Amino acid sequence: MVEKAAVLVVDDELSIRESFSLILGKEFKVSTVASGEAALKKIIGEKIDLVYLDIRMPGLNGIETLKRIKEIDPGIEVIMVTAVNDVGSAGSAIKLGAKEYIVKPFDVNDILNKTRSMVIKTQTKAIKPSEKQELIGTSRYIENIKKTIEDVSAKGVNLLITGEKGLEAEEIADIISIDSERPLHVLNISAGLKEQDIFGSEKGSFTAAFEKRTGMLEEASGGILFLRNMELLPMDLQHKLARSLSKKEISREGSFSTIPVDVMVIAETSANLKALIKENAFDQELGSIINQSAIELPPLRRRESDIPILLSHYIEKYGIKYGKGIKFSEAAINILAGYPWPGNMSEMKNTIESLILSSSGEEVSPADLPLDVLTGSAAGEQFVSLDQFQDKLEKAHISNIYDRAGHSMEKAANMLGIPQKSLESKLESIRS
Repeated sequence: MVEKAAVLVVDDELSIRESFSLILGKEFKVSTVASGEAALKKIIGEKIDLVYLDIRMPGLNGIETLKRIKEIDPGIEVIMVTAVNDVGSAGSAIKLGAKEYIVKPFDVNDILNKTRSMVIKTQTKAIKPSEKQELIGTSRYIENIKKTIEDVSAKGVNLLITGEKGLEAEEIADIISIDSERPLHVLNISAGLKEQDIFGSEKGSFTAAFEKRTGMLEEASGGILFLRNMELLPMDLQHKLARSLSKKEISREGSFSTIPVDVMVIAETSANLKALIKENAFDQELGSIINQSAIELPPLRRRESDIPILLSHYIEKYGIKYGKGIKFSEAAINILAGYPWPGNMSEMKNTIESLILSSSGEEVSPADLPLDVLTGSAAGEQFVSLDQFQDKLEKAHISNIYDRAGHSMEKAANMLGIPQKSLESKLESIRS
């Protein structure tokens, strides 16, 4: 199944949220929230490509939410949603990092075109690492991977990285880029990807393009093209990519002439390409071309000795990032180290970052840890009292129902079977 780009709509008006869902729901993975606080929680917990953000909202307003989004992930693109009399505020938002703004009432085609354009830009970006990257850990897996990285960097051969989602594929690409002194270009393969995104297009009668466009293969010539979600590339583009890489030349869409390209490919996938090739679901020639060298990234649950080192690294990293000298108690560390991390590195980063961002004290204790970590860790129940555990369970249930109710206080209270004032009080406690 092709992975859709993720769009988050943040607006306190239910009608606006529903409108965006109807407009974008067929092409994109759309999620909606009614407050800035809920948006930040969503962004920390999930990968979001694009945010539509209302300027006027109760609680955390759009401008403050924008600042926090950019602190959490500067790479997330944000489009402000504003009324005519708030255009001045939208201009201020642009200065703070918003890409652009739209004015209510908005045009359906304008929303679709802006979203398509913005998503493609976020999926086709060049990365220039600002500092030396390194793989963290001392397990035999990491030591063997480091040797392969050295070999690939020296020889400039194509590389296939396999493993579960949320592992260090991009870090490996960064390291190879720096070691081989080749610029790194990243292409996220998803539903919105078109032939011209990879191969470019020529303006003319043979194509619907209004202007000449350079594709990623041409842009990445002389460097590295890092292909995320390789298994999602459509079969017709697999065949054309295999031909282009083997001949070291491309033909733009709508053109009969060829252009020489010299690209080193690093492909990432969580799928079993060998099985897909046997099922004729992946091009065999392309599979051979990208598999000149290979790295299989093991999940964190198979690298128990690396987990304490990784936890220490990310606690320090996010503490420095947010200017918080927060410590984690020994008991909290034991629980985190005993958790299998099914979401791997991405889950660990998001969990540590969220804990540091939300902490109001000087130390994170077991009672502060997420419920799934407490229940999933071999050490979890040893350090949390029954009252603390029940309190955390209740808060998690209330938050879940409130999200499912579309942040409607009345609807959530009815679903929970409690008075609305009680729900308001409990939500205030959760947010504090």
